[in-house]
Amino acid sequence: MSEITDQSSLNEARMGLMEHLVELRNRLMWVMAVLIGVSIVAFIFSDEIFGFMSAPLMDKMQAKGLELFGPDFEAQMIATNPTEIFWNYIKVSVYTGLLVTMPWTLFQIWRFVAPGLYANEKAVVWPFLVATPVLFWTGCMLVYFVMAPLAFDFLLGFQNETTRLMPTVGQYVPLLMWLMLATGVGFQLPVLLNLLARAGLVTAKQLMGFWKYSLVGIAIMAAIFTPPDPVSQISLGLPMIGLYFGSIWTIWLMEKAQGRNSFTEEEFDYSQYEDELADEFDRDAENEGDDDEAGSKP
Repeated sequence: MSEITDQSSLNEARMGLMEHLVELRNRLMWVMAVLIGVSIVAFIFSDEIFGFMSAPLMDKMQAKGLELFGPDFEAQMIATNPTEIFWNYIKVSVYTGLLVTMPWTLFQIWRFVAPGLYANEKAVVWPFLVATPVLFWTGCMLVYFVMAPLAFDFLLGFQNETTRLMPTVGQYVPLLMWLMLATGVGFQLPVLLNLLARAGLVTAKQLMGFWKYSLVGIAIMAAIFTPPDPVSQISLGLPMIGLYFGSIWTIWLMEKAQGRNSFTEEEFDYSQYEDELADEFDRDAENEGDDDEAGSKP
């Protein structure tokens, strides 16, 4: 009798797993269908979209070119093989589709996992589903309106009367897409830190204690994922630093609302730690001085 019961439970578990896999397949198919549809529409308008994406470089090239080469200068990109423009239009269309359909994709993920969540867990997840695309798009806009123009203005300043920049389509599109992707992912830092705090893996006090190491990590990330110029690195690093300390503040508010109080308001004044470090440094210096005196005695 027990064997029959065990077999029945196993069959029910298999049916439940198959139902979940079928639902996952259906939602992935919906995601891909919408992505393909939006990408096709974007390809129809790919010329206009590419013109919009190339504006940060073209505007700076035109302004710098008129200064160096006279009123007959006209900024343009070149292609080095017949298929280069076509494939870059494909990339632009797919990337546009990914940006536009991100809320739809997250909504499908939510519909898949929501039945297995309690009411309080759903209330926690919703803000992150909204914040994820908003922060990603904010990072992309930062690249387009701030980082890219500043970086191109700096880099084009190395042109002279005998050296003229002629960028290729195949070089520019991946560069801008990579910058947007890296910055958009980097702007997910508040989402990641708040999720870790919700899971009890980090606290506001711990994050504040590691702020120096975090600044070094942000500086390294900005150096890796941006062009090799200080302007674009600073343009990415400063917002990331603001997001890091903003995350500490939101986590502290969450902990305060939950009554955990792992971080008091006085501890936000980091000067007390600096004073303690200075005192410790003075004590070490005095001890070294005493050791030197003792060592110099016959």
